[in-house]
Amino acid sequence: MIKQSADPAKLVEYQHAPVSLFPTPYPYHVYEQAYNYQAPLGMLVSSLAAKPKKIHSLLESFLKYDPFLERLVGVSKAFNEFALSQDAEERKKVQTI
Repeated sequence: MIKQSADPAKLVEYQHAPVSLFPTPYPYHVYEQAYNYQAPLGMLVSSLAAKPKKIHSLLESFLKYDPFLERLVGVSKAFNEFALSQDAEERKKVQTI
């Protein structure tokens, strides 16, 4: 999605970037916008992925409303415990979750 209006006083409108399996005409200016957002978005995702506790804290308030998300966060926490654990016994406990 690409933000259409940079002026905060205007109503913000989003345009979906088209996705196709076949060659499709695509406006070059929209391609440039999406290309320019690629690096900052990659840095954001990389930064969040490196801090799983931050992601867990951001999602905490949603967990009571979404059981699927609650399970995903539980799996993420268990994986991070496992990945950071040096003790073989601790790894066995985490593997049973």
